[in-house]
Amino acid sequence: MDYYQGYEDAMRQARVSHSAGLLGFVIRTIISILYSAFVYAPLLIFSYFLVNKMSALYSNDVYIKVGLTVIVAYFLFSFVYLLKGVLIGLRTNGQRPWILVWAICVISACGIQAIIGQNLLETFFRERNIANYDVWSWIGGSATLILIYSHYQFLSNVAPRSVFWSYRLGFLSVRKKAGTFDRLTPKKSDSYFQNAQMKVSHRKLG
Repeated sequence: MDYYQGYEDAMRQARVSHSAGLLGFVIRTIISILYSAFVYAPLLIFSYFLVNKMSALYSNDVYIKVGLTVIVAYFLFSFVYLLKGVLIGLRTNGQRPWILVWAICVISACGIQAIIGQNLLETFFRERNIANYDVWSWIGGSATLILIYSHYQFLSNVAPRSVFWSYRLGFLSVRKKAGTFDRLTPKKSDSYFQNAQMKVSHRKLG
């Protein structure tokens, strides 16, 4: 009896662990989707706007519209990293126009979310009579800007695998033929959509 009881307890524990693991996976997936939608909101909105303007070309079919929205959003995402490549290249060369390119990248990729976040927080705080609600809303908008900015890492020499071709093209387009820039190469991320740095492993010799 003890043997069967132990077996059933182990199976029950395994089912609980599996259910908990599955639930955790579902929660992480939902959070990841919501976060990605928030990060890429400007690209998706502008992509939908462009595709909607071309609706006469495909009879406004919903499936074609969704597919085209995703494709156009990808190329907009690629364009952002093309600009980032130019930015890193100019900055490495010591050319001051990199500041202008950086400002364009930040405004286009992070500005809309920051403004939306600030407006939502201002309305939320004002309706609840929070003191200095405008100050707190701008702090929240700034925090949103920093969060989105940390996703792109515009001053880091790294780009996601999915758009590395675009980043490399922008990087090499401003390449100088001499100097330390020749020894600097564009870095590819381990992730397809995030700027995770490549991991370097060291083997012990023995």
